[in-house]
Amino acid sequence: MRIAYPALIASPNQKAHTTHTAKNCGAFTLHGAAEEVAVPLRRLAGL
Repeated sequence: MRIAYPALIASPNQKAHTTHTAKNCGAFTLHGAAEEVAVPLRRLAGL
């Protein structure tokens, strides 16, 4: 099984949702799923 996991997060950070996303991806992988996380690029302000 292949899972695409869209995540609207800035990684790395110290918020709980980043840890939650990483734990979910790890659990899916342990159960035999191929995991792909899609994280949007963020542009730096002023560049």
